[in-house]
Amino acid sequence: MPVSRVFSTLQAQLGSRYVNDLNLYSRVFQVKVQADTPFRDALEDIERIYVRSNTGEMVPLSSLASLSTILAPQLVTRYNQFASAQVNGEGGAGYSSGEAMDAMERVAADTLPEGFGYEWSAISYQEKKSGGRLPSFWPSP
Repeated sequence: MPVSRVFSTLQAQLGSRYVNDLNLYSRVFQVKVQADTPFRDALEDIERIYVRSNTGEMVPLSSLASLSTILAPQLVTRYNQFASAQVNGEGGAGYSSGEAMDAMERVAADTLPEGFGYEWSAISYQEKKSGGRLPSFWPSP
């Protein structure tokens, strides 16, 4: 049995799946299938799902896979394909953004373990790249 058939069945039962279009009253409606809420709100509901085999028989999904709970973060932040942590900061009163960024770089150099690094992004990246200079189109004071 193709794995795609298992995933398709899970999608239709636990999520929703587009089936066709229906013309009614001079309008076009999308037809979607989805199990009713009481039949898809508990983990055990997956054990009651059947998948059609290549021979046409209905096979219980529980005979093809087992359920287990695995804890993981809901969101894994990535930057340039590496797992990352986003840090937002700003300088205190009387300090420029450049001074605040320099302070963060010093802290990173002193505290990050071997193999860890940091990158600037968005406006901070642009500021670092420009070296604190104003663009040439910027009106001079």
